Amino acid sequence: MSTQILTCIQEFISNECALKVVASGETYEVKVKNGDEREMVQDGPLYLRILILRLTIDSRSTVSCIQRNLSELDDYMTSVDNNVKTFNELVRLQLDALTARGESSSNVMVNLFKGYLAASDKDFAT
Repeated sequence: MSTQILTCIQEFISNECALKVVASGETYEVKVKNGDEREMVQDGPLYLRILILRLTIDSRSTVSCIQRNLSELDDYMTSVDNNVKTFNELVRLQLDALTARGESSSNVMVNLFKGYLAASDKDFAT
């Protein structure tokens, strides 16, 4: 049964996702004893546990990065040469990424207008 679980998981995840388990440094093998013989066997539930832990860590760090990006919108406005369309696209993508992770930003409006005020077009900024 454990092998079936492992096979099923590995069939439905991407290579990138599978690499997260391998790169974690943790093993998903268990020692099995059959009479006098002992061998290491890959364990599906242990693989799933490692996979969930790695994805949870990645998700938290991603949320922190997104929130940092949203707090630096004034810097982003100047880095895109005051292109409001590009600026708005980034904001939308960042908010969608937060929503996809079940998160939100309570100060997005403050940071949004801080970004708009950083625009060099004073008619637009005021």
